[in-house]
Amino acid sequence: MEEENVLNPALYKQLLATFGDVRIANHGVPFEGTVTLNDLTPTGRPKVKIQTSGEYYCVCCNVCGDTRYRLWINHRWGTLLGGVRLDHLVTCYNEDCDQALGFKSRLRDALDHNLTLQSST
Repeated sequence: MEEENVLNPALYKQLLATFGDVRIANHGVPFEGTVTLNDLTPTGRPKVKIQTSGEYYCVCCNVCGDTRYRLWINHRWGTLLGGVRLDHLVTCYNEDCDQALGFKSRLRDALDHNLTLQSST
């Protein structure tokens, strides 16, 4: 897949460098959502209401040993929407690795430095 045919070429390129192979779900479909400042999450962050999640980049999660491309990263992951960083738009459908403490920051570090994503243990 050519980088210019995806909605977030920079993220796609980082994922290729880090994971080697990237599959695309909902190709070309943009994210649609709003931030509700008067409705907060339990941690005090404004809630993001998603109408359409859009394009996802699917990779094999090397934290849990997934080989079926079940780590899904949204094309808007890490970007801002109404001042809220969309760092929660990632899901490991294999072992819920994304729920582990520090997973998202380790993913960001891996992508920023072309490192292998590691488990916290």
